[in-house]
Amino acid sequence: MKNGKIVAVKNLISRKSNKIDDDFESKVMLISNVHHRNLVQLLGYCSKGQDKILVHKYMTNNSLGKFLFGN
Repeated sequence: MKNGKIVAVKNLISRKSNKIDDDFESKVMLISNVHHRNLVQLLGYCSKGQDKILVHKYMTNNSLGKFLFGN
């Protein structure tokens, strides 16, 4: 980011559909209000046209898959 903060960005691929847009917005509102030590914090999102982007707090040194499934 411009302020030097490192974030994780996930670009979601979607087809053009009003239902998908509504679902995406609803899910973003839901996960932005949930705070749990096992969930990576959602910092922001973009939903412009077909672009659906989630911006999460960056998790250093490992991946979620490693924690869930081991080596």
